[in-house]
Amino acid sequence: MTTHTPGPWTCDVTDFGGANTNSFYVLIDANSHSVARVLTHSRPYEANAALIAAAPDMLAALKDLVRASDGHPDSLAARRYARNVIAKAEGEKS
Repeated sequence: MTTHTPGPWTCDVTDFGGANTNSFYVLIDANSHSVARVLTHSRPYEANAALIAAAPDMLAALKDLVRASDGHPDSLAARRYARNVIAKAEGEKS
């Protein structure tokens, strides 16, 4: 299992050169370190940056849902899918 930079992550717009020249969203961790950059010429950049920033929280929520649904037979397929997504997020081969 791989370990990612812990959340929360936030987005900040950085502009080097103006008018979409070398502009990007910087995703920043809780210690103000850069985690990722989303270039503004790769649309829909704002939505992509927001999705990436939410990744640590989504992974934590998915893990909580899997734990909470264990033992409920109606949720077997959903748990299997969720576990595969968690494995993918953690760098495991499915």
